[in-house]
Amino acid sequence: MSEEMKRLIAYVKDLYEDTNSCNMVKVQWFDKVDEVGVPLPMDFDDREIFFSLDRQDLNVECIDGLAAVLSVQHYEKFKGDTRYNLWQPYFCCRQIDNGDIKPFDRHKDKIKVRYLELQDADETGNLEEWVMLTRFAKPDQLGVRFLGRPMVRPQRVEQSKASCFDVGAIVDAWWHGGWWEGIVLCQVGSGRLQVYFPGENRTAEFGEDELRCSLEWVGNKWNPLKGRKDVTSKLTSTADCGSECLIGKQDPLNFYVPKNSEPQLERHQYDKGGIEKSSVSTIS
Repeated sequence: MSEEMKRLIAYVKDLYEDTNSCNMVKVQWFDKVDEVGVPLPMDFDDREIFFSLDRQDLNVECIDGLAAVLSVQHYEKFKGDTRYNLWQPYFCCRQIDNGDIKPFDRHKDKIKVRYLELQDADETGNLEEWVMLTRFAKPDQLGVRFLGRPMVRPQRVEQSKASCFDVGAIVDAWWHGGWWEGIVLCQVGSGRLQVYFPGENRTAEFGEDELRCSLEWVGNKWNPLKGRKDVTSKLTSTADCGSECLIGKQDPLNFYVPKNSEPQLERHQYDKGGIEKSSVSTIS
């Protein structure tokens, strides 16, 4: 976007529609060398930009084009290739944090993340932890998920369009402050659906506005999941979907689940409308 005839660069975190039906964009800013407001390192490059922690919500009309931001390795390859001499990308390898320019902390195949809304044990600051980039989710008990799916994946862009959820739909449900993976068992009333969570071996009731279609990040893209009415039939044949013990009380279903099962909770948290609350930022 432009401000006073100057080009500004930002990372688009989310697109959404606000309560006034305006198309909005949530961005996180990059700062150019003349914008950082702190002492620059001796080895800075004129095409280098620095990732900041500043975020802002803007009208989508403020976006007037795309900017290419490369890693250092890709930028060096670009400079050595004469085929793209008219292209002028930026590159980023450092961030502005607490008034200092710092490199992204890396430790082998791990990245360090800071949760923006979760406090540490002492509640003295935001929780930080190292997360393995190569960590893959375990195969799910129902066999409805993709094998080899990574636990750390890009932020998905939420769709503002409402979805209809049939029995057997693979969904994410807003539950206990995060998106949890489940499958729709049945309808229990007007706009109310019962969802089973295989990782927890529990059921709970949700409105359609508390659900979203589940996607898997495999092959460098988000992939939809097909509905599995066959799985739902097996589940409901074991426990009556309309029984009082399952609806509202969130009692476990009575069938075998392997020990040491883990709930698949996404690293990102969102508000109930499906808009990310920026609960985690990558700092490495």
